[in-house]
Amino acid sequence: MKRIAMIFTILMVLAGIAAAAPLQRNTVAGNANWVFHFDSSNFWRTDMGSRILESMPEEAHRRLDGVADFLGTDPVNDIYGVTLYGPDENPENATAVIKGDFDRDRILGLLRMDSEYKEYIYDDQSIHRWQSPHDNIMRYGTFAASDTIIISQSRSTVERALDVFNEKQPSIAQDSRFDVLAEAPEDAFMVTCIHGLASVATDHGRAAILKNVESLFQYAVETNGVLNVAANMQAKDAQSAQQMAQVLRGMISMVMLNPDMAELGVILRAVNIDVEADKLYMDFSYSSHGLFDILKEHAPDNIDIR
Repeated sequence: MKRIAMIFTILMVLAGIAAAAPLQRNTVAGNANWVFHFDSSNFWRTDMGSRILESMPEEAHRRLDGVADFLGTDPVNDIYGVTLYGPDENPENATAVIKGDFDRDRILGLLRMDSEYKEYIYDDQSIHRWQSPHDNIMRYGTFAASDTIIISQSRSTVERALDVFNEKQPSIAQDSRFDVLAEAPEDAFMVTCIHGLASVATDHGRAAILKNVESLFQYAVETNGVLNVAANMQAKDAQSAQQMAQVLRGMISMVMLNPDMAELGVILRAVNIDVEADKLYMDFSYSSHGLFDILKEHAPDNIDIR
């Protein structure tokens, strides 16, 4: 029965790249410090999204069709929303909220065939446990609603997420730190907001540039065939913002002067960096067709989509 659990896990992974629907802040727990959302209802309508689907090898399409037949859920068309969030870097504290058109009875029937399956009851709702053969990690999930699945590596995290979904605990909708999410265009297909980057960099010896960043907000959208990725970073102070801008501009210049990285240099010419007080703004605009052609040309030939 390990194969059954593996296919279900593959579906959940695909949700991360084939997600859809607008971000709903009231489903994100109030203790979150980071949130990531992907909206495939917007993404698959873009030139970039359509090119990706068109260029997928026949084997990839067959495997996706196999998952759809097995689970009764099409990974591309039926999984239409995913939000990932957490309070820190610990994966056990991270939560995935996936929205879609699910065959609930079939999915639960398959999960119950896993040798590690167990059902828990929390506030009259079932939480299901299974083991992923992909990484041998136990995962917990629940149908918060007929169109909403919540998944985490921690049962208590799923319980908290259920409480948030049922409005028994606060969400980031009441957290002014995440008001910036409203600045993302309605047709953005990816949105990210992270707080506490400076402490993460300090605690783990990560890139020095992050030690001056308090928060990050980013979104991606395509308009008239042009992909635009915008980001703004809140620095500790105005001087730190200027220093980060200098470092980033220097890194871009080094790449652009390297003849072995000519095509990447062409892409980086489309990056604009600006500073206003203690905020650093980055903007990238490039033809989706042009960017896709470059990425496809340099993509590995041996990508395994199993």
